[in-house]
Parts: sequence; structure tokens; C-alpha cells
Amino acid sequence: MSQRIKQTLHLLVYSISLLKITSVSAFITVNNRASFVSKEFLSKTLASKLVDTDTLTSTTNTEDDVNDTDSETEQSASSFLKFIGPYPSLPLRFPSLSTESQRERNITGVSLDFILDTAANTNTINAQVATELQLEVVGEALPGYGATGDIQGGASTFMLGNCTLDMPNNETFMVNLTASALPIASPAAAGLLGIAFLNCFEGGVRFDWGGGIDDRPPMVTFHGEEDERSGVERLRKVPINILEKTLLPSVLLNINGVEIPALLDTGSPITVLNSVAAEMANVKVIELETDAKEAKEGGFNPFKKFTNNFKEAQILADAASKGDVILMGGANGERIVLKKSINKESLSLNNNGDDNDELDKEIVSFSSINIYVGDLPGLAALGGFEGSSSSSATETPPAAILGMDVIKRLPIMVYKKNAVYF
Repeated sequence: MSQRIKQTLHLLVYSISLLKITSVSAFITVNNRASFVSKEFLSKTLASKLVDTDTLTSTTNTEDDVNDTDSETEQSASSFLKFIGPYPSLPLRFPSLSTESQRERNITGVSLDFILDTAANTNTINAQVATELQLEVVGEALPGYGATGDIQGGASTFMLGNCTLDMPNNETFMVNLTASALPIASPAAAGLLGIAFLNCFEGGVRFDWGGGIDDRPPMVTFHGEEDERSGVERLRKVPINILEKTLLPSVLLNINGVEIPALLDTGSPITVLNSVAAEMANVKVIELETDAKEAKEGGFNPFKKFTNNFKEAQILADAASKGDVILMGGANGERIVLKKSINKESLSLNNNGDDNDELDKEIVSFSSINIYVGDLPGLAALGGFEGSSSSSATETPPAAILGMDVIKRLPIMVYKKNAVYF
């Protein structure tokens, strides 16, 4: 399996302060007293190896009907959702792990923040964190490619082990959690949890982004089985198309009457179209004044190229400071420039009234927003609109990334493997 369809937009200029964090201690919170309770949160096992009901021991059977009822009904668990900059993250406690300073004092227990990323198909961890915690190597990551280009395989996969949610009850949330040390696992947290983790919850993962009139805190709830408490019956369902090569979720994003296949990406702070999609949807971007392409005049000038590059860098830096462009580094060191749209664009889902099979679906509309346009190598590798012989948009690889700047404009999102609800 390809590791990721994208290395997300973790090299964003406006997130550069996060990238400059070099101390591994910034990602690890030491728990002075870690507790481990035998009662387990239950869900069916997939890639992340959640505990199944059949694996429970009989040590709690003495309480008869009370504990039996709990095992049958307690199929959901909630946690505060922590935002690290624009990234939604889940704090997890690992009672058996320890830092070097803890090991010197025979103390265990750390907390790690993981970005919840719907456009990653593997769990990842910062390699420095894995080294500090002396994690056991249990395998190797396969090669893949991301938004910035190819991702080399062979990176170590580590065993994190058992963990609890960072909540007062300290109930075991999952066992045998693993993660791979891919390049730039996450610039803002210890790592990320992708669809291998999220798809474990058959009842869905409910994201409440918080705020509103009641100023409620951001929360995330994991439903191990179909559960009316997820609230999907009161939300609008949007079908998910699972990409064949990567198993990642894509949706049909409607911009100016044009349907564009887009990755559903909670790990991306912004929404991006490739240039082909932008042209089809008539999305105009900000033009930059630059002398970099100015025609050479007169005789040979060895300093001309250097001068032009310097001027171009100044122009881009100024535009980046205003938010007009975002600069990324490609896998081979090339510069990728994302330009902001001139106008605020109206985006919607389920807005495909020409398809008779979809007439019963409610349109999901987002408030207008400036989006970005740029040719991410990862989307180009998947084809985008280019080279597609299909006449149906649903068969076309993604040409966009639907990021958190748009997703958060609606207060609730419930993610399931085959559908997302707003």
C-alpha cells in the first residue's frame, strides 16, 4: 500500500514557526504518575489493532450484569480535541513509555499529541520522538508519494503499545498502536493518525470543532459500532469515493458549477486546486510582479541571474507575508508556489443535480473563502484531470485538497469509511 497520497501541506510558510521546533521535548509531555486501568474501550480490530470484545479477560465477571451491560453498551469514547495551530490533534497517554530522564528515575508515562489526518493512510511518528522513547522497531514502511512528490520507503515502523485517551477515566483506548517514522511525520505534533486508525470505528468519528454561541470546547468522539449518538441522522450525507491505489477518501467538490474530485483532508490547513481544475472552475489567482523572467539585455552579465533570483525571492517573501502565496519544498528540493484566489469562492458538496441518482441528497454549502491554486507533485502523480480518459468525474483522481479552512466552516463533521456527514 502506498504510504500517503500526500505529505499534506506541512511545509506551509505560515506554519514555519512550527517546523523550527527542534527539541524533542516539545512533542512529549511527561506524566508524573501514569495509571493503567484494566477496563478496555472496545472496537473491532483493523490496521491499528483495537481491542475486540472477545479478547477481554473474565476478571470483571464477578460484578455480573453491571459490567456485562457496560461491555455491550460502552462502544463510544470522547476526548477533547486539541488544536495545534490549524491542526486538529488527539492527546494520547502511553503508561509504559518513558523519556531518558524518566528512565533514570524509574518512572514511566508520557502524553503525545497526534494529528488526526483523513488523507494519510498510515500512522506516523517523529523519528526523534521514537528515539527518545526507545520504541521497538517492528517493521518497515513501504514507499509511496505525497503532495510534494515521491516518498522513499524503508523507514522504521515502531510499536507505541497500549494507550489511553488524555481524559480523567484513564480507560484503555487501544492496544498495540504502531506508527512509521516517515519524513516530516508532522511538523506540529509527535505524529499523525490516518485512516488506518479512523476506519477502525464502524460507527464513525464525530468531530465537533467547538465554539458557537455556547462556546463549547472542541471534542472528538469515537463510535465503535453504529450509534445514534453520532448524530448522523440529523446531518447531510456526502458519499466518499475510496481511491483505488491509496484507499484514501475523496469527495466531489463543486466550485462555480464544476465538480472537482478532492481529497477530504483534515491534515491540511488550506484548500488547494491544481491549475487544471482552477482553469475549469474559472478560479483566478493573484498575479505577482517579478523581474525573474525579464529578458536579458545587452552583453553577458554574470550577476544578472543572481539579481533576478534575489528580486524574485523578495517578491515571494512579501507576498507570503501577506498570505497571497504559500511556499512549499518539493521532495527533490524544488520550490512549489501556491497562489491565493482573487475572489472568495463558494464551495459545496452534493451539488450534482444533473445526476438523477443524487437528487435526494441535500446540498452541503460552505461560506465563501479564498482558496489556493498550485500544482502539487503528488496530485500530478495521480493524474489530476490530466491524462484521464474517463468521462465521469467520480472516476477521476483528485485534483484538489479539501482542507480545514473549509471543513471547519460547518460545526460538526462525522467521518465514516464510505461517507462523511456535515
